[in-house]
Amino acid sequence: MGRLRQLRDLLWKTTLDTLEYDCIGFAKEAAYSFVLTFFPLLLFFVAAFAALGSEQTGGILDALRRIMPPGTFSVVESYLQQLMQGRPGRVALLSFVATLLPAIGLIATLSRALDRIYGISPRRSFWREQLLCLELVFVVGLPLVLASIAGVVGSHLEQLIARWSGGQVTFGYLWAAGRWFLVVLSVFLIQMLLYRLAPSRPPRWRHILPGAVFATTLWGLATLGFGIYVANFSAYGRIYGSIGTVIVLLVWMYVITFVFLVGAVFNRRLAILELEHRLEKLSTAEAASVLLTSVTEETDKAEAAHLP
Repeated sequence: MGRLRQLRDLLWKTTLDTLEYDCIGFAKEAAYSFVLTFFPLLLFFVAAFAALGSEQTGGILDALRRIMPPGTFSVVESYLQQLMQGRPGRVALLSFVATLLPAIGLIATLSRALDRIYGISPRRSFWREQLLCLELVFVVGLPLVLASIAGVVGSHLEQLIARWSGGQVTFGYLWAAGRWFLVVLSVFLIQMLLYRLAPSRPPRWRHILPGAVFATTLWGLATLGFGIYVANFSAYGRIYGSIGTVIVLLVWMYVITFVFLVGAVFNRRLAILELEHRLEKLSTAEAASVLLTSVTEETDKAEAAHLP
């Protein structure tokens, strides 16, 4: 009973902190940059594989179809087909450049949000901040690249194993589960990297793992719930026409970003709860020493004094 009460209090305080740290406002700002990043990034992946001579770019689109809200993929697919009429190499280069600026803005917004959540005073200059965000774009993009390559190679692998297994139904279920596992793992790794590297001061790994698991779970539930809502209750398409797809994507990305920030708040609140339990068992001098190094790997006395 005591643990259930602690869990209830933890979730309630996480909810209050989410409102206090303006996660809703940060999610709105990040969602805008997310949309501007999404289309050129997707085009870059498809064009890059096409330029390399891969005929399996459909694997990327199939994976995207599984995670996007219903009714939005057809417009995205049409957008890609129109732009791919030109030379894939040139399209890949231009889309890569077009991805960088909004992606840097997205990472910068998330960095400011995480600093606000963790109570960290930003100490980076503007250009240092932009350079770090550029580095994070490539670091965070690594799981996406690996997932895309797996999607392309996976199509060949699926055909080979299907012939080897005689086309058994069990294999189809296992393969579908494996692809979903890859998607979830990519989301989890991206969130772990952002929680660790985006703040001005890096939190400890053990303080970001629970929030990454929590946020990934919320991401799955939110994507599933939002997909059901769009498929059955939403009237965006009838009211707004084709622009309704962009609205749905914007809302979906807002939900994803908000869930990510909730995971960061959960990390902070859980770290504070752990700290409170430790302080109860220590002397005053020992408690002060623990307080100085509680949440981040580098914390000065002025910031530690403001920890709740």
